[in-house]
Amino acid sequence: MKEYGSDFSFIENFPKGISFKQLYDKSIYYACGRHALVSLIINNQWKRIWMPSYFCYEVNDAINNLIKIEYYDDYPLSNDNRKISVIPFKKGDVLLRMNYFGTREFRDESLVPVPVIEDHSHDLIGGWAKNSNADWCYASLRKTLPLSEGGVLWSPKSLSLPDNPIQTKENLSLVEKRFEAMRLKSEYLAGENVSKELFRSLYISTEKEFESLPLSQISTDSWSLLNELDIRDWYQKKQDNWKYLSDIENEDVKIITPENQKCNMFSLILMFANNKERERVREILINRLNIYPAILWNVPNFQYPSSIDFSETMLSIHCDARYYNDLEDLRQRIITAIYLAREK
Repeated sequence: MKEYGSDFSFIENFPKGISFKQLYDKSIYYACGRHALVSLIINNQWKRIWMPSYFCYEVNDAINNLIKIEYYDDYPLSNDNRKISVIPFKKGDVLLRMNYFGTREFRDESLVPVPVIEDHSHDLIGGWAKNSNADWCYASLRKTLPLSEGGVLWSPKSLSLPDNPIQTKENLSLVEKRFEAMRLKSEYLAGENVSKELFRSLYISTEKEFESLPLSQISTDSWSLLNELDIRDWYQKKQDNWKYLSDIENEDVKIITPENQKCNMFSLILMFANNKERERVREILINRLNIYPAILWNVPNFQYPSSIDFSETMLSIHCDARYYNDLEDLRQRIITAIYLAREK
């Protein structure tokens, strides 16, 4: 049975055309998105950073020893402008905003009294990212593109950027293992005699290596693919997929939708009434239907209840361009999981 989700396999026949670099030509490229944020903090020496409560806490761990972290109550369904308007900013503060799952339209940063950094990892080319008036923007590239690693930093205001990072032996080693995992997964999905545990172990070990990876430049292999892949075609196929899959909403599941048509959804986000129902569907998807959804993210229990609740009741199902020809099969499996969970 065909598998859906999880890490990208190696993709050879990708569309070529307008690349991401052509859209954001004055940018710095790193091995991962958190490197972009780390280097920006080091370069500007801010005293405090205000982070959204619903976020990837591996990123927070990477900056925790560089700057004091404060949190504001933001998650995908909140009124982020209102929440930010009551933050008690001080001199030396910086604000980080997140475009969750590509759902959010343009946010005007002109009235925010401190520098603003925007995270556009979930929608690299949507209306907000392309029209941003933030001080800086950054993104993880490997979350939405079939790369072994990659992060990017740019300034919509043409403000100063950190120096280009150097390449490191640690990153070259990570990339070699990550590409091997992608290659093995591609062969496995093609029906060749490849051990699933072999490439899974490589994915897991390299994901751990990202946590301690020194500031590094993006690798030559990832850079080459980034400069060839047609970013608009890649995103268009994903949006076509999302539109096809997003009509399954019913009394058992809610679909998170974008604010307008200029948004590009990161994935199909399912919301359930409670954690028990979410876990029922998740178990069926993985163990019976070979769909591997993600939980974005595991929010610590000291955070705002709204962010914790969202984390405990959501599932993210990949719907990117690699599944463009398999949509009806994917759709039927998702529907099957929801109805089987209802019968339990």
